Amino acid sequence: MNPKLQIALFAGIAAGAFLIGFVVGGGPAESVATTGSGRADAGSGASSDGSRGLAWSGTDSATDRRGRVLGNLLAAAQETNELTRYQKTSVAISEIGPEEIAAALEAAKKFKGERAQFMVPMLIARWAEFDPQAAADYALASNTGSRYEREFALGAAATAWAKKDGAAAKAWALALEDPTQRRTALVGVAGGLAEQDPAATVAWLQSLPADMRTRDVYGHVFRAWAGRDPATAAQQALALPAGGARAQAIQGVANRWAESDPVAALAWAGSLSELGLRGDAQRQILARWAESDADAALAAARQMPEGTPRRGALAAIITEVAQRDTARALQLAEEIPAGMQRNEVLSNLVQRLTWENPKAAAEIAATLPTGESRAQSLRQALRQWAQTSAAEALAFAQKELPAGEERNQAVRQAVQSWTQTDPRAALAWMAQQPEAKPDELRGMLQTWAWQDPTGALAWVKSQPESVARSAYLAGAMAGLAQHEPQQAAGMITELPAGDLQRKAAADIAGSWANQDPVAAATWSQQLGDETARADSAARVARTWARQDATQAAAWLEKMPAGVTRDAAVGGYADEIAGTDPSAAIAWAETMGDAAKREKALQRTFDRWKRTDETAANAWLAATPALSAEARQRLQAK
Repeated sequence: MNPKLQIALFAGIAAGAFLIGFVVGGGPAESVATTGSGRADAGSGASSDGSRGLAWSGTDSATDRRGRVLGNLLAAAQETNELTRYQKTSVAISEIGPEEIAAALEAAKKFKGERAQFMVPMLIARWAEFDPQAAADYALASNTGSRYEREFALGAAATAWAKKDGAAAKAWALALEDPTQRRTALVGVAGGLAEQDPAATVAWLQSLPADMRTRDVYGHVFRAWAGRDPATAAQQALALPAGGARAQAIQGVANRWAESDPVAALAWAGSLSELGLRGDAQRQILARWAESDADAALAAARQMPEGTPRRGALAAIITEVAQRDTARALQLAEEIPAGMQRNEVLSNLVQRLTWENPKAAAEIAATLPTGESRAQSLRQALRQWAQTSAAEALAFAQKELPAGEERNQAVRQAVQSWTQTDPRAALAWMAQQPEAKPDELRGMLQTWAWQDPTGALAWVKSQPESVARSAYLAGAMAGLAQHEPQQAAGMITELPAGDLQRKAAADIAGSWANQDPVAAATWSQQLGDETARADSAARVARTWARQDATQAAAWLEKMPAGVTRDAAVGGYADEIAGTDPSAAIAWAETMGDAAKREKALQRTFDRWKRTDETAANAWLAATPALSAEARQRLQAK
């Protein structure tokens, strides 16, 4: 997804900005009455006092209106250009009223592939304008989309609720048992509260235990505060204890103050005593200033003394200039001496150009020094280029990039993108490549079947028997499983025993667990191949833990000791380690295989140490579950 769109979506969680209003340019809609059940009233839409919550233009009947708005949503989803699709989807959702929310959600769930990305969360955000509590409950129960999509929906609902009833929203968020959901909800609540009383919001945040808040929430709260009173917000940000929260607060003030008075904001930033915070704030302010007056921002940056802060400020301005004038941005990049910072500017330019002129983006990316930044930039540019001219993108990769892993990765990205727009042509091209691997063919069919399972399966069945056909079938089954896991499970025996069958089984189990973890767990344990059972159980455990760690743990407790249980416990521990490392450690310690147990404990310890080094080291010193050699290796890190 376009990085700018992702930034807008994720920022909307904590900032409390309703996404559709942000895109279309309008403000949030007035509230609309809903029924006591939380579903939008399918009747007249009148509130309890007889008034209507939204004044809809036109004279549509309820049936005509529903058909029209759902038709607009469907038409938006059919757009092939990502930015256009996003904009049209936003407009279509902004027209949906309380009577159409339920039908729109059901329709959105049937969309496939990238065209469905963020549609359900955006609809939940829209619902939250009418009935935030019902929308929040729905978001908590939803397993649709990625983790980021679900967090967006939950945060948007929490923000809307806090604007209407801050006390109820706070009580609800604090009562959530899942730590990740609780933190996401609290960020959303803080975003809503900050628009009304930022000082009280900061005091409330500081009263919470550290594990209940995230550092970035302060940035959103102080940004809202600076919109009201930048001087006071700046003073209070500096009064926070040193650390990540204070840094985020200063960034929030700098970002918002620069919109209203960049000269005053820059003078304040220059007075900061900490060099790192000063440079970050100056860069933020000048980048924001450049949005409205790039020449003035450049003049201010050029007056800064030579050094890292000045180069960082220029880099930020150039990146912003590139939004409107790529040629000028490239010219300005010459002002930054060759080195890491200049390469960073060029990488940023590549990201910008990727969505407007992917050919130029790829050409610039090819001039960057060899490394992960160059490889990632090439992958992104070629992926986008392949959507409009796959043959040219692939010819460029094969001609301009030296043989090796970097070229292979770039080609894979381009082919994957091509598969989304013309899978038959992409597969025909790939079949002619001598270095094509079964896993790559499998991935292409998975992408196709995710978007069009019927078409993908029909094509696979038309292919002659071969190793490639088995790879195609495994991929098609994995894509089908995201929509119809039971049907995919019934096809597993069509694959020959071996690695492809095991991978397909794990893919099916993981997708099935998103919809019905109990059924997925039962099916996975009936597989005849021991490795397939273990791999599938691990996927079920990970997926189930994301949805309901308690229920997943209850399933693990009933499993008999052995290879399958060890794999499932390992997957479960890996999934919960980020939110509950001590529980993850306790589970990993129960694994029977010593080598696998040691690896699982090491992985969890590494993650635990990043968040609570004292507790992690205390466990390491006391645990009998590790050998002396393993303990020494971890202590030496």
